[in-house]
Amino acid sequence: MRRIAALAVPLAVLVLAAPAGAHVVDGQYRSDVTAQNCGSYDACSSGQSSSSSDSTSSSGELDSIAQCESGGDPSTNTGNGYTGKFQFDDSTWKAAGGSTASAYQASEAEQDRVAGSWIAAGHREAWPNC
Repeated sequence: MRRIAALAVPLAVLVLAAPAGAHVVDGQYRSDVTAQNCGSYDACSSGQSSSSSDSTSSSGELDSIAQCESGGDPSTNTGNGYTGKFQFDDSTWKAAGGSTASAYQASEAEQDRVAGSWIAAGHREAWPNC
């Protein structure tokens, strides 16, 4: 897997700034990167958002949710049906755009991207206690 430097721009900024259909890799819009192969890049995010008033997440919000759900450990798999840094169940993980069967099998960067996109799509209620 290619290692790409982490972006210093919060995910919420990327979601709102990128043109529809674009993915951001290493701070650049890339038309050759799709939802299907975005997970193979460590610093890849969807630039899609339906409007600038959508619920978006900051890296601080994602960190807070991850700490609450798993102590921030992307490899968490306790056998309770919820896995990874954000404790996705497998069907929600796939619906949210995860490329692996379970969240804990994906890179931490992909887990961050998927959780951020899920929140940006209006699904913050997925973590009611965090």
